[in-house]
Amino acid sequence: VKIADSGSFSKAAKDLYLTQPTISAHISSLEKELNSRLFVRNTKEVRLSESGETLYNYAKQMLVIQERIEEAFSTMDVYLKKRWDLIPNIVETVKGYAKHEKSTLEEVINLRNSSYDKMNTNDKFEVNNKLSQGISKLMAIAEAYPDLKANENFKDLSSQLTKVEDDIANARKYYNGTVR
Repeated sequence: VKIADSGSFSKAAKDLYLTQPTISAHISSLEKELNSRLFVRNTKEVRLSESGETLYNYAKQMLVIQERIEEAFSTMDVYLKKRWDLIPNIVETVKGYAKHEKSTLEEVINLRNSSYDKMNTNDKFEVNNKLSQGISKLMAIAEAYPDLKANENFKDLSSQLTKVEDDIANARKYYNGTVR
């Protein structure tokens, strides 16, 4: 099973996503600027001054960028949630074969016990990084148990996990590319 590298979020991508409220505030101030002083009123027509049009175009571009970033993160978040939902099944399957690997199992279970939907973005980054490490340990444990590796349920779950990990890696690439 190939585990997606949790460190593959570029620092710039993570920082930009986490500063979206700042971008939104910047866009709001640009809109206020446009509304308050950049309209030139003639008797019957309203038109933007040249500098107002430039500022308006800049604000529109910022909104488009923000929407792309949100869409890219949402795509990645869907795959992270799929992996999140697979973990209890994997842990239960491994638990039956590797009872003396209790600490690794408990570590993954404890990470998984919090509610994913209630986490903020930063918590999702942190917990998923730790989960990637825990899943890697579970898969290493599986290598030591031939009966577990031969178990059809475990094979199916491993296959699903591999596909989800590939999807996460692709979504991270898209997210990082969008943020650049």
